[in-house]
Amino acid sequence: MIRITQRAFDPKTSGQLESLHAAFVRIIANKLPPSVAGLYATPKASADGSVQWLTQLTGQPRPYAELPVAEAGRLKTLLFERLSALRQYAEALEKQPDHDRAAVELLKHASAEPPIEAIFSMNGQPVLLYWNLALPPDPKRQVLAAPVVPIAATAVAAAASPVLTTVWRWVVALLLLLLILFLLWWFFCPKSWRVSPVDQAPVPSTEVIAPPLASQVTPPPAVPAPPPPVAPPPEVRQPVEPEPPEPPAVRKPADPPVPPEEPVPPLVEVPEPEPELLRPPTPHVEQPKPEKPVVVPPKVVAPLKPPVPKVITVDNAKTVCPEDRPAALAPELIVVFDASGSMRININATLEEEDWVIGVLNDRSLNRLSPSDQQKFVRLHQEPTRIMTAKQATISLLQRLPKDVGTGLVVVDDCPTARNLGRYAPRERGQMIAQLSQLAPNRGTPLADGLLQGGELADGVNKESTILLVSDGEESCGRGANVCYVARNLKRQKPHLKVNVIDIGGVGAANCAAELTGGKVYTVNSVKELNIGMDRAAQDALGPAQCKK
Repeated sequence: MIRITQRAFDPKTSGQLESLHAAFVRIIANKLPPSVAGLYATPKASADGSVQWLTQLTGQPRPYAELPVAEAGRLKTLLFERLSALRQYAEALEKQPDHDRAAVELLKHASAEPPIEAIFSMNGQPVLLYWNLALPPDPKRQVLAAPVVPIAATAVAAAASPVLTTVWRWVVALLLLLLILFLLWWFFCPKSWRVSPVDQAPVPSTEVIAPPLASQVTPPPAVPAPPPPVAPPPEVRQPVEPEPPEPPAVRKPADPPVPPEEPVPPLVEVPEPEPELLRPPTPHVEQPKPEKPVVVPPKVVAPLKPPVPKVITVDNAKTVCPEDRPAALAPELIVVFDASGSMRININATLEEEDWVIGVLNDRSLNRLSPSDQQKFVRLHQEPTRIMTAKQATISLLQRLPKDVGTGLVVVDDCPTARNLGRYAPRERGQMIAQLSQLAPNRGTPLADGLLQGGELADGVNKESTILLVSDGEESCGRGANVCYVARNLKRQKPHLKVNVIDIGGVGAANCAAELTGGKVYTVNSVKELNIGMDRAAQDALGPAQCKK
């Protein structure tokens, strides 16, 4: 299961959350779709009152308050659809004569408008940590209001639906009746009118027509006889002189056959100009070549610097460029870096794969693994490993910090205590980068002590201090070590200190440190997510993007 977050409660409240969730699961078991049943995360309470929430959904948990507007709207729609299904089931259960009143009351409470702080998104799917009445009343706790549904439109649609259903039934019956009548007419009616004009051509009649009677025949009009022919006068012939004989014709020899010539385009005769019309040739003048258009690059307008407040304080110094703020108020960044043995695992490994690797190493059964398991073990230790990726992202962040930001480094790599490598002035930042580059995975994870020593390096009173806690594991150096207890005391002593957690793999062991100090948790499972989370976690130290670093 994926850990969503961890929060601290009163021990009584944490135990009550577990019992309420167990009762809720029993009531809806096999009664509602899996999407509704999996809406609420499973709480896992500890003896100190801290509660971890787990879910079967995959992805990176994101609080509802940090989602973009469009994504928050889609998540809100899905959330209230599932809460509506839960509420409808409660109403149906209430109508049963022998229903359980406590179960109905629990379902109504669970389907009410949820607290905003308890809403998370897992790959676009809503997940709730608890419902509003599962905790003691708190007027400051904000709830997410249900989307407003227009009542008038719903009532009109509900009233009109029976009428429309009746009308459609009559329309369908009428269409079926017309279809039956058409088929009857087509197969049983005479086809004479459907015969084409060609089929209606006149047929020769066989009727014998009698000749007309003589009395009925009109005689033709009389035609006058032609005049007798007149004899032509006798022809007088003149004597004809004999013509001289023609010379014999001389035959020419036959010309040889001429092969067919290819067609030749007709020649156009150009008359020669007269001498007096000849002119001297015109000198050749080269035409100027067209010049290429000059492309003027668009002017790059430098981003405007953020306005400088009239009074620069500890709270607003992080929004001012380094050249405009006093060096004494510049924020600082303390890095608590986990270099334990689990950091040698591949960055894309899941929690189940990590547990499998740790089990193999603890049992010393590497030589007894099957060939497929040996390949799996090698694959889970290939680059990019967690420590290599985390070192590269941290070094890249340090190289982009403003010139007036101080830094510090604490390494968590072996029990019983962490290694405090001290503070670094801006001009000594190269030394800190060199120390990070040489880190290699070791053994234990003194997480609570590392956070304590990082808090000792931080100011947190006269300037904003951010502790960047980069870790992939839980506390492994003693049962008495408590990260939540250390974070609560640090916040009490240093009000301007907060802890931002880079949670590699989604273990969630140090998430309470962020919640108790006003920081944030960035769960990462890939190189891209790690780089993005690192920049967001150090945003206060990086300062405005428009400033010169």
